[in-house]
Amino acid sequence: MLREMGSSGVATSFSILSSLGDLRQDWDLDDISAWVQRYFDFLEDHGGYMLVWLQAARSDEQLRELGMRGSMRAARLASDAMRKLGAPTDEEPHVQGLALMALLDRFWYHWRITKAPLEASDVHQGLARMLAAMLRPAQAEPKRKTKPRAKPKAESAAKAAAAAAKKAAPVPPAKRTKRLEQMRSAIVAAADCNPVSGQSWQ
Repeated sequence: MLREMGSSGVATSFSILSSLGDLRQDWDLDDISAWVQRYFDFLEDHGGYMLVWLQAARSDEQLRELGMRGSMRAARLASDAMRKLGAPTDEEPHVQGLALMALLDRFWYHWRITKAPLEASDVHQGLARMLAAMLRPAQAEPKRKTKPRAKPKAESAAKAAAAAAKKAAPVPPAKRTKRLEQMRSAIVAAADCNPVSGQSWQ
């Protein structure tokens, strides 16, 4: 009986996932939102069966195998549909499709089964934006800050050479002697100072 129920649900899921690719090429968020709502309507009818199958498959190897094959087929259909609407073609298709299915299926579970207090309009629009980002990732990337203009290599090299020469230049004897005297004075003053009162020990 579980397999008979599953055959109907699986066929319907294949049809709905494939229908994503039938949206117009210049789709907008309203188009995607309407499709998300249609997918959730499917889950309202068949989501309970899916949950029962998941539980049964944990102890039934044959059910697990059937479910895995169905999921991989559904993932490929979802990926093909996504690519028709502009999704990247350099991703592994099953990963692409399973990511979409996992997002929607698990969200529906938290929203409709565990009763997360969310408005339907917020759910459909929010998930539509996420799916749109998967379909057009280049447009979803944040604008990059403009990098400062690079200085000409010749100018940069000249400044670097000048700085290196200045750093490497020997300190004149007079300046070196003056620095040593300043360091000695500072050390003597610190040694003679009371750390509590701040006044001299003498």
